[in-house]
Amino acid sequence: MDPLPEPRTGSGFGGLHPLSGSYTVTGVASNLLHSLDGRNPTQELLKLIQKQGIDADEASIFGKEGEFYLTVINEHKPQTVSSLTPLAH
Repeated sequence: MDPLPEPRTGSGFGGLHPLSGSYTVTGVASNLLHSLDGRNPTQELLKLIQKQGIDADEASIFGKEGEFYLTVINEHKPQTVSSLTPLAH
């Protein structure tokens, strides 16, 4: 009988790659993110998308499933990964 593989954990995100470094959440209400480092999170995301050379037409970049994700990190460990959906202001 073959031995069982060693248990292991990882924080891979299935082909996702970061658009930026970390931000500090500075404004939130319920499950809505209002500010990151004191700035508008939607505007920050659009700037990061443009820096990557991705077409920033909001109608095309946010599909039904969402193509961008936010990872919440606590004590240097990913806690949650959420699909982003911008709200109209």
